[in-house]
Amino acid sequence: IGVQIPKYKYKKDLYIANYVNEVLTEYKNAGSPMPPEIIIDSSVFKKLEQDGSSIQAAFQRPVPGISGARIFINSRFNFPDLLSRQEIAYKRAWHSSGHRFHIVRHEMGHFLHNNKIKNNLYADIKERRITKKHIEIIGRVSLYAKSSYLEFVAEVHAGLMDKKTYDSEIINLYIELGGILI
Repeated sequence: IGVQIPKYKYKKDLYIANYVNEVLTEYKNAGSPMPPEIIIDSSVFKKLEQDGSSIQAAFQRPVPGISGARIFINSRFNFPDLLSRQEIAYKRAWHSSGHRFHIVRHEMGHFLHNNKIKNNLYADIKERRITKKHIEIIGRVSLYAKSSYLEFVAEVHAGLMDKKTYDSEIINLYIELGGILI
């Protein structure tokens, strides 16, 4: 087909690999760039929390001379139960969508954002504190979006992929921060 497929590393969970492949097919069909590496493993998450089972996924920016951009998917997270958990997270306004692809779409939002604006500006946005002017706008997306401007961009991206529509204030801020419209 001529589309570069990311390198997958997964241990035992073919279910998660198939789930990730479904999501990436959606992006591939839209002509989106693909992350060079997707790693399905729990070891990186054990370093972030005691038992490593509650964080679902994470994006890592490219590290010059070491690695390209990577998306990590936690193999200890109960993905077969994902749909009901996503619906609950959405109903509680924690996430911007209740779609079962939300988690990978969110991480792809980080990847595409970083890919568009490059590491230095991405790092600058990561350090910015959300202004009082923006907190109300961002809060209309999700509670998690209020964590940082980067999470706002990733949450709007995931919502847009779920065909959600947002008002002009949200879209304008999303574009101002470098969000991708697919």
